[in-house]
Amino acid sequence: MMNDLDSGLARLAAKPLVADLRNVERDVWARVERRQVTSVSAQAGNIVRMASIALALAIGVASGTAFASAGRPDEMAVFSLDSHLSPTNLLGVRQ
Repeated sequence: MMNDLDSGLARLAAKPLVADLRNVERDVWARVERRQVTSVSAQAGNIVRMASIALALAIGVASGTAFASAGRPDEMAVFSLDSHLSPTNLLGVRQ
């Protein structure tokens, strides 16, 4: 196996270098600039996401506060005759 690796590395070393290194710096900076432009547009998307999360949180807090301030119903209200969810009221028998 080591002979295969050695022979493969020898064949690779014998091949001519095809990379043109004259424009490496220019190409690297071009890629960096493209990433910066992409990250700016991603930041705009993050702002929209954060705004929607903040809106959902505000709606949740507002509705939770409204329901919490309504008060806790009496535990024995289910046994009263005037219950809104009693079968006679739901079926329309007592009107």
